[in-house]
Amino acid sequence: MNNAELKKALLSGEPVQRLGTRYSCVSAIIYRAYRGEIHITAELRDRCDHSVTIVHASEVEPIQPETAE
Repeated sequence: MNNAELKKALLSGEPVQRLGTRYSCVSAIIYRAYRGEIHITAELRDRCDHSVTIVHASEVEPIQPETAE
């Protein structure tokens, strides 16, 4: 996800996924300065609300609604 998509997901509380694993929501967006560049990471809350996973923003994907055939 890009920065705008992450912000939308953060504010809406919608579920997201990373590498096929579903998370209940984006709970934070983290900006880190490293060697003169900004690196954006996302904090993802697990579905049981027991832990969070911090990943690079580009690894986060929206969950596509299932379509009926």
